[in-house]
Amino acid sequence: MDRENELHAFNIWVASVGTAQFFGNTVLPPAAISPVILNNVQMPPGLISKDDCLFFDYLTDAERSSLEESAVDDFAAHILRMLDYDDQDHRIRTRKEIPFIMSGCHIDTKPMSA
Repeated sequence: MDRENELHAFNIWVASVGTAQFFGNTVLPPAAISPVILNNVQMPPGLISKDDCLFFDYLTDAERSSLEESAVDDFAAHILRMLDYDDQDHRIRTRKEIPFIMSGCHIDTKPMSA
């Protein structure tokens, strides 16, 4: 099933709206991301921070590895770390084993792409 059919099957519709309408506010906080990332589509020449360099490397890997979901997972995890979503109480994990009970037995499984 292609993505457009999946969206339709789950009754998900995409609509373009302006920033103020989407956030319900015209005054937004300043971006918490590097201007190097905000102002460049590809890694710019010259010296940049390690996080910025890794951002562009992970982005390139995710774009080139359309059949390898782990590249997209790595990119998303890096963005979450850059935005400080991890701290003493929260960790960014990928491929975490999920325990559950199936037919009365305890099973550990790992998420994987379809």
